[in-house]
Amino acid sequence: MLSFKFIQDKNLESKPLSPALHIISTPIGNMDDISLRALNAIISVDFLYTEDPRVSLKLLNHFNIKRSLRTYNDQANDKVRTEIINLIKSGKSIGLISDAGTPLISDPGYKLTKDIEFNNLDIFALPGACSPIAALTCSSMPTDNFSFLGFAPRKTAQLESLFEKVKHIQTPLIFFESANRINNFLEVAAHKMPNQEIFIARELSKKF
Repeated sequence: MLSFKFIQDKNLESKPLSPALHIISTPIGNMDDISLRALNAIISVDFLYTEDPRVSLKLLNHFNIKRSLRTYNDQANDKVRTEIINLIKSGKSIGLISDAGTPLISDPGYKLTKDIEFNNLDIFALPGACSPIAALTCSSMPTDNFSFLGFAPRKTAQLESLFEKVKHIQTPLIFFESANRINNFLEVAAHKMPNQEIFIARELSKKF
């Protein structure tokens, strides 16, 4: 486990970052998924926006990081995005983290990055844990070409329609699905795509 002493030994300290949006990847279950670059950014950005501060506080507390958090999600009104853009224009660095993994991958951030791009401001990615890629690399399926389709539709009719559209695609298809809907997902998949190989990944790095 990454201890606070280990972090201190690695000279983790606040350093000025460029005025930009810094997209920071966080763990997907195992706190050791975090990178030192991500931790440095978390303590260094002028303002840190998060999908859910209650979840992100667990990460910060684990590494004994004390700082304020602001909430951002793509359902936020334009006022929040305008606030972030104005902060960057004024020379401030902005960090964005999600509850787990890489922001924007079925997580908030798309509308924000579009607005930042429109304003000709900088965006930096701090890569790290990403559950779709982790699942694919464990699947023994081809990894040179694949499609990530995000969260599967909740309604059976919509799921059937989607499978009908993608059933002829020859490359791996990656979906997110909840544990309480996985049985229905598999039943519909078996009906619509009976010859497809299916790999199920859950809790890819979490320690119990």
